[in-house]
Amino acid sequence: MQKRVIGWWPIDPIMCRLRIKGRFFNSSIINVHGPHLASPDDDKGDFYAQLEREFERCPKHDIKIIIGDFNAKIGKEEEFKPTVGIFLDITDVRTYRGGNIDSDRYLVMVKMRPKLSVVNNIRYRCRQRYDLTRLKQANVAENYAHSLEAALPEEDQINETALEDCWSMIKTTINSVAENILGHVVRRRRYEWFDDEYQQVLHEKNTAREIMVRQATYQNMERYR
Repeated sequence: MQKRVIGWWPIDPIMCRLRIKGRFFNSSIINVHGPHLASPDDDKGDFYAQLEREFERCPKHDIKIIIGDFNAKIGKEEEFKPTVGIFLDITDVRTYRGGNIDSDRYLVMVKMRPKLSVVNNIRYRCRQRYDLTRLKQANVAENYAHSLEAALPEEDQINETALEDCWSMIKTTINSVAENILGHVVRRRRYEWFDDEYQQVLHEKNTAREIMVRQATYQNMERYR
């Protein structure tokens, strides 16, 4: 997903804009947290004026999506359609009550018809590296040197072989000896910080949220927070 990101712009503490590469059209996503009902009218006016400016900054042919929490209540009646708009590209909307997003709100998942770009959707295999640190051990270094000397072709054989074939033969020999004597470096886990202690904390957090979802009392909400 990171390779599909064209740009990200933090506007202020309650607004940011993300642009991602699509298959046919790129998408500009504006994420906001709107002022609540008790906020001063000036704050509300500044918020919607800034939102309009960011909307106009989006490229003309982009799919424009505004998400977040507007602290507003809008119904399904006909008079609200000019405000909400027509969602032609949305195929499914679901609320996931069990999703832990570190909030007392529910996670909303939207499935859209436009597809992301697949240009960079290629998985690269990491090359394995030989454990060269083992050469610091005298017995390993001596064994490697003797094994390589015995495996390399003789000088007469090298002189009779074409240059490209000669290099391929030597390269194969070096790799074979290195793999047998030195072995490969053991790759470390990418997320070593996700240890048993962290998993225990996460389990307690998820358990507290499940209790809050079943019974949204003030005490359960405070325990989850």
